Amino acid sequence: VRNILMSYRGAAELRRAWRQWPSITDETAKLERAFELLAHIQYGWVPPVRLGELLDDLAGGFLASGLAVDPVGLSRYLFTRQLRGNVDDYYNPLNCNLIHVIQNGKGLPITLAAVFILVGRRVDVEICGCSVPGHFLARAWLNGRHLYFDCFNRGRILTAIETEERRASLAPQHQHLLTEPATAVAIVTRVLHNLINAYELAEDAAKVEMAQGLLNDLKEAVGI
Repeated sequence: VRNILMSYRGAAELRRAWRQWPSITDETAKLERAFELLAHIQYGWVPPVRLGELLDDLAGGFLASGLAVDPVGLSRYLFTRQLRGNVDDYYNPLNCNLIHVIQNGKGLPITLAAVFILVGRRVDVEICGCSVPGHFLARAWLNGRHLYFDCFNRGRILTAIETEERRASLAPQHQHLLTEPATAVAIVTRVLHNLINAYELAEDAAKVEMAQGLLNDLKEAVGI
């Protein structure tokens, strides 16, 4: 009984912390906190390694790699040496769990982009997310122009023609998403929708309810 009670208290504390992370003012810190909490909630227990430690290790490895300390160098390090798109198990719910993504070396476009953003912060390379419909991208400014990265496909940089084709394919109300950085709330909201879909495909009603509850908490916290 005591173990069950301790587990319940731990879950309740996690849920309270989940309701608080949207109040963090720094966008990158907010994003990291949300993914750390989401990983713990998904696992149902606190893993032996913290998300921050894994991100620190990636940052240290990049700085020791000899690659240029810029968005292109960081993309090459992360997406040709460390991480790749999970094409074989795309709808695995753990693809939304950043600790699992880093340890497994595979993830979704949006979670790989999140790693790009969070490691970039540690090495003073500014990366932002582009929450365009269909396939999440990352964006950075280098040598006087914006570069768009497809993190799922080895960090490939979209050509100018591809970027304009992507812009033209977007509905007018979505075209701003290519140029406006995705907020932490927007990124996490999209991840939660992915998670709900993954649990629905797995026919795990309890986990669907859990993920939907997290989404509802987030909407309530930010007033949407």
